[in-house]
Amino acid sequence: MAREPGLDIHEWESEWASLEDDAADSPESSLLVIHELITRMLQERGILDDSLAVVEGVEPDWVGTWQAGRELVVLVDDPAQDVDEQDIVDQLDQYRDLFEALLQQRAAP
Repeated sequence: MAREPGLDIHEWESEWASLEDDAADSPESSLLVIHELITRMLQERGILDDSLAVVEGVEPDWVGTWQAGRELVVLVDDPAQDVDEQDIVDQLDQYRDLFEALLQQRAAP
């Protein structure tokens, strides 16, 4: 089934708005959900393939932000790790920038 052009952007913006409210209240618990949204966006824009491998020739900053987030998600999920909340807040800020860049600069394939 073909999707309407721009429908994914509308869905992502709605989801992001909901998640940002949650992130302000509880950054740690929001990190995984926001990471999952960013991962889906990167897959749907052809930056990551289905196995989450990076497609050749994409913007290295975008991939670096996603990889740093993936590593932080693993640390947050490990009860033996002590993660500074500021690291989480900083990652969420980087995800916000990546989110905006994907909406504005990376058109649907």
